[in-house]
Order: sequence, then structure tokens, then C-alpha cells
Amino acid sequence: MEATSRMQAPPPHILLLCDDAGEARRIREMLEEEPSEVPRLTHAKTLPAAMEVLEREKVELLLLDLAFTVGEGLDPLSMVKKSAPMIPIVALCTQENEPLARRAVQAGVQDCLAKANLDGRSLLRAARFAIERSRLQNQAEENLRRLAYEDQLTHLPNRVSFTDRLRRAIREARRNPEFKFAVLFLDFDRFKIINDSMGHEVGDQLLVRIAERLRGSLRATDIVSHGQDGHLAARLGGDEFVVLLDGIRDVRDALLVAERIQKELSAPHFIAGHEIISTASIGIVASDKRYVRPEQLIRDADIAMYQAKAAGRARHVVFDEKMHQDVLNRLRLEEGLRHANEKRQFTLHYQPIIELQSGCLVGFEALIRWRHPDLGLVSPGEFIPLAEEIGLIVPIGRWVLREACSQLKSWHDRFPSTPPLTVNVNLSGRELADANLIATIRQALDETGADPRSLRLEIPEKTMMDDMKRQVTVLHEIRKLGVRLCLDDFGSGHSSISCLHRFPIDMLKIDQMFIDNMGAGIDYAAVIHAIITLAHNLNMSVVATGVESGDVQVAQLQALQCDYAQGFFFSETLAADAADAFIAGALQREGAGPASPAAEEDEDSQRRAAEDRGEKRRVQSSARRLEPRTPNPLDSC
Repeated sequence: MEATSRMQAPPPHILLLCDDAGEARRIREMLEEEPSEVPRLTHAKTLPAAMEVLEREKVELLLLDLAFTVGEGLDPLSMVKKSAPMIPIVALCTQENEPLARRAVQAGVQDCLAKANLDGRSLLRAARFAIERSRLQNQAEENLRRLAYEDQLTHLPNRVSFTDRLRRAIREARRNPEFKFAVLFLDFDRFKIINDSMGHEVGDQLLVRIAERLRGSLRATDIVSHGQDGHLAARLGGDEFVVLLDGIRDVRDALLVAERIQKELSAPHFIAGHEIISTASIGIVASDKRYVRPEQLIRDADIAMYQAKAAGRARHVVFDEKMHQDVLNRLRLEEGLRHANEKRQFTLHYQPIIELQSGCLVGFEALIRWRHPDLGLVSPGEFIPLAEEIGLIVPIGRWVLREACSQLKSWHDRFPSTPPLTVNVNLSGRELADANLIATIRQALDETGADPRSLRLEIPEKTMMDDMKRQVTVLHEIRKLGVRLCLDDFGSGHSSISCLHRFPIDMLKIDQMFIDNMGAGIDYAAVIHAIITLAHNLNMSVVATGVESGDVQVAQLQALQCDYAQGFFFSETLAADAADAFIAGALQREGAGPASPAAEEDEDSQRRAAEDRGEKRRVQSSARRLEPRTPNPLDSC
């Protein structure tokens, strides 16, 4: 079978490099005497002649007489390998040339044959083996190259290959100011959900289909590449793909391609009986002389892609320098945030909560602030979302809870009254999911001696609907500690009213959007009235947040029987010492002293009895009565 295969294969073309004419004639005669096949033999007496043959013709094997190299060392071998690295070499040597033969093998010669034992059959067999070994070696190297430069799932170029191409484009753009290109960074919306719910096999098939459509979009585009290499799509990993638009006219060409790609990719995929729609968010960055490395372009296109996701997904955004500055600012904040707690840079401010019908101060909401060494006072809206994202919200929340409980205990000791002041502390979704939450609350109460009945934990409405069964269990555990619960941002559209009765909630906070628009029309007032009525029917009290526009808002809320309110109309947020002065000032204005212990005990007993019956209490304390104040224009967060 092996002999048949050899006979069917075409005779190889062998180049003989030998300066001895007699030796060359002997080798030719040997090969011509072999009956199975006669290879084509080309004889070159000099190295330049051999190089000319290699450039001009297809040669499958170089037969090198090592006697040719005795006077010149291995330079001819090195030059041949440099000029034609894919061509296998078989060397011919005498016994005296044995050390040179070993060096030749180390330099990459496939085989070394002794001239004394040489005949046509052994020479031809060695030639065939060398050619086959070289073919297998070249194939293996090609496979390795493909593994290094090609994505094995989609068969698109991978990150290494794309980076090489992008590097060439950067060089061309710096050499030729007229040459322009763009990079598109694609990430597929909801891909993780599809992958997790339908399985990785379906996810892999979806990625293959996406790659096919991406290739088709670039072939079908009417934006002609004016570059040497043409447009290129590649897969970076996961569901992240990139496109290099080579030699475009300007960024408008990139926008047209992005629109075409999004249109193609948004069509349904039918995989394993499923109809799958996965749109793409695309970030675009155009070539610019400030880019000197591929990583810079990929980074900025990635930033623009995240902007597209933040803007609603299934769209494309062109990178601008402000995005880069925003990212740098975020990294700066993140770096500072990681050390802010240990450096004692956090502080709590407090916003008063007022009972609307009496004007009495009933408590405060604790609001964290960050005193950044360079940026000054940073509001929670800037760093709390970042703390949640990078996993720091739980230790920060632990500090806030203990600090607020300590302040609550201090106020109770300094300003004893009936009912005692309350403090509201915000809990994030991550804190609510923390397995150590109950222990953390208990520890804060035990270490500070704060009354758990005066602590209110505020939970965002959207968090309550995540894993509802577990949330109900956790909230009941918190209530067992004596702590009260408040549902924050109610009405923002996340919760189901039909589920509200399942949660052990004591208080609702109406989302500020409704308060801001209350005077705009009767519809908002009607919604607020419906929320208040619902809450009262479920034995919950109601707080209106963001009250800022004066007596008219207060009068409307009083008419709607809202229980409490907070906002700049009553007071700005206050540092702890300013909150102390706020409480003391109210007491001084009324000329009232602290309630007696006996009165405290009596009213406290009544309050607990009222709570046990689930009745809404309205205890008024002249010691803490105050009138709403006109906001100072200098007041700020």
C-alpha cells in the first residue's frame, strides 16, 4: 500500500547544491537507475545559482553536499534556510565530515546521508521521508499559528490577530495623514441571561451565528475600504467582538456600518427550537494621531460601548474625550473609596423628619457624606453606586449603621422626650442580601445601647421585589429585633401593590417625583392620595420626601392626610453638631424642658400598646414643636 502511494505521488523536484561535477553526475545516475520513479533534479554549482533556482521554481527538497561548505562554514546552509525556510534539507557527507554533519543537523537539516553507503533507493527514500516530515511539521506549525491567531469557536481572528492588524493601521495613519480608520466595539445585550437560561451550547451556537452575520455585514456594506487590508471583524472573548474599518473617509462611514450591523444582528436567531433576539451595543472610536498603541483604541471603544449600554442598549455611541475623563474620575474615586473608611473620611449628616399636622420634629434620616482630601465633600449620589458595584457598600453600610445608632443613643441621653427621636438608616440591596445582616444590626444596637424601636431601616422599593420570598424572611427577622422598617422611593414603579401587604413594613416614603409634580395637575395629587389611603389601610404611616417649594406643598400634603415630611423647606441636611443645635433650638423656642421620667414611662407604655394594636399613633410633644422655616438660598447638600 505504501509503495502504491509513493508511485502515485508526483516525482519530487530536488535541488542539488554541489560544486563537484563528478559527484553531481554520480548522484544523478543513482536516481535515474531507480525504476520506481525518477525525480526532477536541478544542479547548482554555486550558492547564488541555488538561490536563483529557489526564487524561480518550486523546489521540494534541497540536497546539500557538505563538502561544499567546508571552506565557508555553515553560511550557505544559513542563507538557504533564511531564503526558503519551508524547504527541507538533506545533507551528504563523508566520514571526515562527521563533526560538520552533527552541526548541520543541529542547524535544522532533516537528515544526513553518508556518501560511501549511498544508492538511488536510499537517497530517494530519504528524500521522501524528509519531504513528508517537513509537510507534517509545516502543518503542525500552521495549526499552532491558527490557534494563536484564530478564535476556535467562531473562526474569526482573535485578540492577538486583531491587535496586529490594528497596529499596522496605526502606523499607516501616522505615516499618511489622509488615511483614516475606525474601531467598533460590540457587546451583546442580555447574552448572559440567554447563556445561563438556555445553556452554554445554545450560547455558543448564538456566538457562531453572530460571527456569520458580522462577516456578512462587512461584505455587504457599501462603505468601501480604501486600505490595503480591508475591513476586519474579530472576537475578543465571551460576547465581545470588534471591527476594524480600514481606510474609511470619516466617522460618518463608521456610523453607517454600525447601523447596518445592528440591523443585521437584531433579526431573530432560531436555535434548538428557540427564537432568540440579541441586540448589540456598539462603541465607536475614530483614528486620531494621539493613539499610538492598539490597546488605547480598544479601551476607548469599550468606554463608548458602555455609554451605549447606559443610554438604553441596542444603540451606538461615538467616543469623545469627556468619556475618557469620566472614566479617569471614576478610577480616582474608586481608588480613594477603597481607603476612605480606614482613613476616617466618612461622616454622617442628618435631615429632619417633621410631623405635618403638628409641626413636631420626630426624627432624622442619616445620610452619609465623604470628605475627600482633594474633592471636598462628596455626596452619596456620586459614590454609593460605585461602592455597590465594587463590593464596598457592605462595610460602609456597617459603619453607617453603628455611627447612626451611636448618635441616636446620644440624642436620647441629651434630649429625653416622649416619644423619643428616631433615626432612619438606608440599606442597599447588597446589604439586604448579606448573610451577616441580622448579626450586624444586633451588634450595632448592643455596642451603642440604642433603642431598637427608634431605629428605622429604609429599603429601596426596587430591592423588595428581588427574590421576594427571601426578602420577606429577612425583614421579619429584622422586625424581631424591634427595629422598624421603611419602604423608600415608593411609587417609582418597581413593586407590585398587590404584594405590599406581605412585607412587614411600618412606613412608606413617597418618591420625590410625585411631590415635585404635585402642583402640576390633579393626577399627581390623586396618586399621592391613593398611596396614603393604601398605607393607612395597611397600618403604615407615610413620609413625603423632597418638600422644597413652601407652604403650598405642605398645605396640600396636610389636606391629603400625609403623616410626615422632610426636605429643604424644613431644613437642609445637618452635620451632627448642627443637628444638636437644631433640637436644642426647638426646645428653647418653646421654653419647654425635657419630659419627666414618669411621663416618659407613661407615654412610652401608651405608645407600645398602640403599636401592638396596630393603630396609627399621633403623639404631639410641645418640647419638639417647630414651625416650617423659609429655606435659606445658601443652604445646600
